[in-house]
Parts: sequence; C-alpha cells; structure tokens
Amino acid sequence: MRRPNRRPNYTEMDDITNWEETAKYVIVLDGTTYKAYNGNTGEIDSSSTSAHTVIQYAFDTGGAGTVSLKCDVTLTANIKGTEYNILEGNYHTIIPSVSFDMLTMDRHFMVRNVRFDVTGIVFAHACIVFDGEDQYVAGGVDQMQRATVSNCDGYSETSQGTFISYICSADSEDIAWTLVENTSSRLFEYGLKIVATVGTSFINGNRFQNMMGYGDKYFVYIEEGATNAISRNRFDMHYQRRDETDTVFTIDGGRNYFWNTIWDITAAETSYLFSASSLHNYVFDMSIDLARVTDNGTNNMIFNVDTEGYIGGTDFNFFEKTLGNPSVRIYGDVAGTEKYASLGISAAGYLLISKGTVTDFRIDAGGVLSLNRSANGQIRCYDNSGTDENEKVIIYGRNNADTGTEHLDLRWGDGTHEDGEIETSSGDLRLSPAGVVMFGTKTGGGDVVSDGYISIKDAAGNAVKLMTTA
Repeated sequence: MRRPNRRPNYTEMDDITNWEETAKYVIVLDGTTYKAYNGNTGEIDSSSTSAHTVIQYAFDTGGAGTVSLKCDVTLTANIKGTEYNILEGNYHTIIPSVSFDMLTMDRHFMVRNVRFDVTGIVFAHACIVFDGEDQYVAGGVDQMQRATVSNCDGYSETSQGTFISYICSADSEDIAWTLVENTSSRLFEYGLKIVATVGTSFINGNRFQNMMGYGDKYFVYIEEGATNAISRNRFDMHYQRRDETDTVFTIDGGRNYFWNTIWDITAAETSYLFSASSLHNYVFDMSIDLARVTDNGTNNMIFNVDTEGYIGGTDFNFFEKTLGNPSVRIYGDVAGTEKYASLGISAAGYLLISKGTVTDFRIDAGGVLSLNRSANGQIRCYDNSGTDENEKVIIYGRNNADTGTEHLDLRWGDGTHEDGEIETSSGDLRLSPAGVVMFGTKTGGGDVVSDGYISIKDAAGNAVKLMTTA
C-alpha cells in the first residue's frame, strides 16, 4: 500500500499503518476536512468538511468491507449503513451538531466500538436506529439478516433522546434476527425503545445481550399495537438506578425472555411495568422488590432469587407431556437428615399428596381448615380399606384441668362386629344440639311394664333415665 506523504492533523502514525489489512476505507480528520483513505491504494477517494458525506461515500463504495474511524466525528446529518459493511469506531466518539437520528442500520451491517455522545445539545432523536422499513426478514433464500451493534456506548443527560431504537412505523415492516451486545446507555430518556404500533408488523427473534443502563428514565420500553407482534426476543441486562430513573422495564408484547439485574431500586421507581396487552413474558431477576412490580397483563411470570420462587398470574406446569406418573418432591431437613414428601397424579388421574421418607402426613392450617368448602362432593376416609383395616378418625383436645390430651374416635366397626363406633378416651360422650337429639322412629305399644332403663344426661348435665321394655 502506498502511504500518504504527510499525516493528517491529530493522527498518529500507528493509526494509519496496515490499512490494507484492516479496512477498505480509513476516515481521518485533517484540520477541518474529513478524508476517506482507500485501504488498498492509500489514495484519498473522498474529502469534505461534512463527515456524513465522507462516511456515506465509504459505505456506498467498494463493496463489502470495514470503514475504520481514526478520529472523533461531528455529524451534521444522518449516515445510513449498507449491507456487508462494518463501521469500526476504534473507540472514537460520534457527536451530532443538532438533533437527528445519527446512524440507521441496514441488513448485514455492523457497527462496533463507537461512543455516541449527545450531551452537548438538546437531543430528541436516536443514536442508532433499526428501521422496519428496511425489512430485516426478506423473502427468498436469505432469511438471517444478522445486523449487529457491538461494544458501543451512549452518553446523554437530563433524560434526553434514545440510545437504540427499533421502530416499525408503517404497515408490513419487520425486524428480526438482529443482535445488540455489550453496550451501555447513560441518562437517556430511553435506553432501548422497541415500538410497533402501525398496521401489521413484527419485531421478533432479536437478541439483546449484556446491555447495561445507568440512570436512563426508561431503560427498556416496549410498545406493541393490537395487530402487531413484539415477541420471542431475548434480553440479558443490568441496570443501575439514578434519581432520573422512572420505570426500568416497560414490557408489552408476548413471550419475551428477560434475564436481568436491577440495582438499588427505591420506592420512587418501578422495576417492571407489564402493560395491559402483555402476555406470557418470562422474567428471571436476581434481586427485586415485588412492591416495585406492576403487572397489568396476562400470564406474565417472574422468577426472583430474593423470594426464592415464582411470582405470576398464570399456572405453572410440571410434566405436561409426560408418559408416566412422576412426582414433585419437596425436601426438608430433620436433625441433619434429608426428608421429602411427594405431589403427583395417580394412574387413574387423582391428585396424590403422598408420603415420602416418612409415613405421617400433616396439614398445619394455623387457622380454619376447609375441606370441600363448596359442598359439591363427599369427604371420604378409608374408602379403599381392606381386611382388618378399620382405622379411626381421631379428634384431639385438652381436658378440663388442662393436664392431658384426650380424644374422640370414629370408625366403622373393629373387625369383629359390623357397627359404627364413637368412642372417647376419657369421660362421657356429649350430644349438645340447639334443639333435640333425634333417635329412631317411635313404635307405639300402649302401657307396658318396664324392665330397666338407660341413664343419660340432658344438655344441662342433669342425669335422666330412658325406660326400656322386655
């Protein structure tokens, strides 16, 4: 490669070596003039005081390749990425002179290692835009568009503008298969804004990996129109609150997956706001105060490490497609020994709460325990008992002196006779209804001779006698 005779202002020698190996064009600033050096010839193919003119020329010319920035850039107009090109920032900074969308992506286009700084102006646009008008899912053989933003940082202030925007603003616009990774946004109004509200469009199957936000008013904002779809996107994110924070994640759409950590959220902010039309979104959060979650949607799910469990308004299914009858085991520790009990479905389709390591099963309600509260079925004990399995239903209580525990037993027979039995472990059996105790139907017999009596007590405790006849 032929080297230029002199180095442009502000450019080090190591910035302009090995161009042929690293870029099809190298962008430098010489005084107030931006120049595009051809990486193969070393010639200046484009020069202008307008940076967007030179960078756009480099994108549009020479086919596939890398356009490498060797200087900071001040833009006066939007630049549009082109297919099979890479904008390599080399950690240089792009600054807009006024507010406009700075860089618009394209299919098979990548931007990497760029700092976007909008702190010096009133900014109401986006640094990076994925526009559904470019149809990121095209017909034909090539379906995977692979547009990528990698290792880029955005700097704003006082909650101005958007760092990265996904927008479908007309009918039949699509954005899919894109990747945003290893980025950070600071103090924007929107860190990542994803909107499809017009016509029938979709923003599906995109991945947002290791994105970091610092004090953005709305770090992730998703808005889906009634006839659109924003779904099956994957988010892996960290966010640090600041006083500027309002709502960290505003989630619309359905079946999106989030793996997040939100730091230091307070009562003044909202961690997650699920919109009314959101459904089946899945969130795994390392640390979250549930008071900071508002779920207006349907069947959204949150798994939270702080509460060691699942929070949500939908069923949680185990073994839905099983061909057998596995159990959910719940474990505990007893004196250093692990124990478990089981929940499952029998082969006949009954719910089983069954013994595990031990034979006892206990329900500790701590208050009222209702069985079959709706009274639309029976409560059965031992309906599958076998020979000599006449077990008791035992009800415990304390005696009057509160010195011991007594019990009332109910069972069918004792294996030697066919009678129902009600027994007490001590004292009398008391029947105390509000009215009277009813026995079998009376049979009239006229005057008869008594052959004995049975002693009972009335409700007041008075002893009375029931006469019997021969």
